[in-house]
Amino acid sequence: MKALLSPVTAGKLRLERRVVMVPTTRMRTVQGGIPGELMVEYYRQRASQGGLLIAEATAISPYANAYEYAPVIFNDEQQAGWLAGWQRLVEAVSNILAFTLFIFNMVKEKIIRHPPVKPSRQTNRHHNMQQMK
Repeated sequence: MKALLSPVTAGKLRLERRVVMVPTTRMRTVQGGIPGELMVEYYRQRASQGGLLIAEATAISPYANAYEYAPVIFNDEQQAGWLAGWQRLVEAVSNILAFTLFIFNMVKEKIIRHPPVKPSRQTNRHHNMQQMK
């Protein structure tokens, strides 16, 4: 238990204790994938000084989002939403990072409103396994 509560440095990141909240996908944004008050409150409730929060999966491209109301960060309005949210959290948490991703196998055309971009001719293995049952 002593080690868990002791400081650690990872690169430029200094934590007062070795407690990290791993990414979750809560889908608590407002329309357009912009972090809103509900998302900020979710992280505020889990924040602690000296720890680290890794925010939920965040799409980096309009072609990368697989879930409605999942956060995105590829245009000025979305980036401003993230900045405003994190500025409200700065009192409660020392370190917060966004877990960015590009989901190409799970993208839903009805959400992104165009065919998904994929690196090659890929299929969704999980989806295919569900069909086999």
